[in-house]
Amino acid sequence: MTLEALLKHPALWQGRQQHTDKETLSTGYPQLDAVLPASGWPLGALTEIMVSSEGIGEFSLLMPSLHTLTRQQQWIALVAPPYIPYAPALIAAGISLDRILVVDSASANHSGNSNNGSANHKARQQDDFWAAEQLLRSGIFSAVILWTTRTSNDRQQRRLQLAAEQGKAWAVCYRPEQVANSASPAGLRMTLRHHQQHLQIDIIKNRGGKCHTLTLPKDNQHKPGQNKPEKNRQAQQQDNATDTQVTSITTKHRPVQQKR
Repeated sequence: MTLEALLKHPALWQGRQQHTDKETLSTGYPQLDAVLPASGWPLGALTEIMVSSEGIGEFSLLMPSLHTLTRQQQWIALVAPPYIPYAPALIAAGISLDRILVVDSASANHSGNSNNGSANHKARQQDDFWAAEQLLRSGIFSAVILWTTRTSNDRQQRRLQLAAEQGKAWAVCYRPEQVANSASPAGLRMTLRHHQQHLQIDIIKNRGGKCHTLTLPKDNQHKPGQNKPEKNRQAQQQDNATDTQVTSITTKHRPVQQKR
């Protein structure tokens, strides 16, 4: 193969190349779209969002795009969310609950030994990654959102990236801010912080574009999508049980259940 032919190969990305021909999904925030290649979240690729702490509005950042997808009757999956999805807030944001699948392995009995917390956590996370990978590869889900911890490694992230490419899906992985300096195959990586009633976004990797720092005013965020504190968990369960059709399943160690 000649050098010219090699440089034209679609799998080869050059450092200053703009991927304007790639499929994207608008973020719903003009100031964020303006700094992303092709003006939106990259489809068929992995996006990593690293947060300084939970509950700062990190899920609100995705709300406009999730609204767009569910209104187009597309499926989205939430894998291992740290809180029960707050159904009334999703409804208020215009998201169709009957197009959401929640996958959770948090209460699965992996070893039967409560003293083996580290092994249980590792097994749960392996299940979460396995579930996210299968959902991405299926071609059924337009978006798969996974919450994970610092113990995830480059191999796991790379499998998510490859699965997103195969399924042509929007893959999002929430990770703690501590891993921001580690290597990752994700094409788009950003850190989020709460700063003076704003959400500060630092784009630290932007394949096909440049790194940027920007802030979104809190008043412009979709407040209903912010994570609810743990003290509201019982209320969320009651709301979800009576007002929603969010489908919830477990990973391979537990039976399937559905909330109606």
